[in-house]
Amino acid sequence: MDLITSISNPNIALIKYWGKNYRQTPSNPSISFRLKKCYSKTKLFYKKRKNYKEEISIKVFEKGIEKNNNLYYTIKSFINDILPYCNYLNKFDLFFYIKTNFPYGVGLAYSSSLISSICLCIIKLEYNIKGINYKKSNFFLKKVSLLSRIGSGSACRSIYPGFVIWGKKKNIKNSSNYYAIPYNKKIHNIYKKLQNTILIIDNKKKIISSSEGHILMKKNPYSKTKFLLSNKNLDNLFKFLENGDFKNFGNIIEYEALNLHAMMMCSIPYYMLIKPNTLEIIYKIWNFRKKNNILIYFTLDAGPNIHVIYPYSEKKKILLFIKNELIIFCKKIIKDEISY
Repeated sequence: MDLITSISNPNIALIKYWGKNYRQTPSNPSISFRLKKCYSKTKLFYKKRKNYKEEISIKVFEKGIEKNNNLYYTIKSFINDILPYCNYLNKFDLFFYIKTNFPYGVGLAYSSSLISSICLCIIKLEYNIKGINYKKSNFFLKKVSLLSRIGSGSACRSIYPGFVIWGKKKNIKNSSNYYAIPYNKKIHNIYKKLQNTILIIDNKKKIISSSEGHILMKKNPYSKTKFLLSNKNLDNLFKFLENGDFKNFGNIIEYEALNLHAMMMCSIPYYMLIKPNTLEIIYKIWNFRKKNNILIYFTLDAGPNIHVIYPYSEKKKILLFIKNELIIFCKKIIKDEISY
């Protein structure tokens, strides 16, 4: 057997996309940053099949144990979906060994790192077959981003480090609904070591998946307003990324996080993913910020767990605050930062 290995990190959206259109395209553009320490690692062992068959041949392993669960079906479904673009895959027996170092199914963008790490392996395989060095290809990452989107919308943003744009935006050259691109405009130094401490409040599987949540946006009476607001917030965020106005940057990402969860509570049927301890921590962050005039903000993905966002200069004070006042509400704490 031959082996290909790829590692990819989850990304955390600051301007949220919530709602999908045809072919897994976003209803509004989004911007995210990729984490550095959380990751999914995929090892792909592959060998030529003796007899050609149309159906793909895959096995999935996690912690050395073969899986026939949701993980297996997620990967199998993704490969079937991209088969029209990667018709070489059914010529091989594929063995995926998956390792992830953070909780999944709890709203920490697990699918973004899982699917992108798998897709990196698959397109490396394609380049191997063609005898092309993928490291010298200008199209390699774009193709990985494009195909990752089919398996998980947010996965297309995990291909690049730093801040990443996904979704067509008039004032962003080469932006697209079909793949993500690095945000290549000027960024103030205050964001270069952006810190993200993740507070795991509930590590149980969500009652409604992100895919189901996106579908419910189609009948949400406030969806159009959300898309317009997110577009406006994105324009403002561009300015704050350039001028280093961290206070207004923080206000926007908190608004976007709360707006995301408001959409869930206004869906039909309505549902709620935040927990009592989520609210306890949010109020404590607000009080700590006001009392100490310190740059500490938060965002939420589609789950109850909180991403505490702050500049590197505030790290010691904020980690002490988390240790003294927030840790009692958490199952686990993960210290991470932006990946460049």
